[in-house]
Amino acid sequence: MDIVLFEFDFVQMAVAISAIVIAYTLKGFSGFGAGLIAIPILSLVFHVTIVVPVVSLLSFSANLTQSFKLMYYT
Repeated sequence: MDIVLFEFDFVQMAVAISAIVIAYTLKGFSGFGAGLIAIPILSLVFHVTIVVPVVSLLSFSANLTQSFKLMYYT
């Protein structure tokens, strides 16, 4: 018996991965804007109650990593 929590097709996963890559590449260049890009695009594929916490955790970890990298330059 296989337990499947989520079933996504290839297009949904491709849209999600490309949205996250584009959003966090923009964040890497400018320092902000990942949520502005990722949340609207991901909410087309997934439910908003899933998208907002996931993007919040991704942004928290990206900000933490970026702050530790910038700590050595100051």
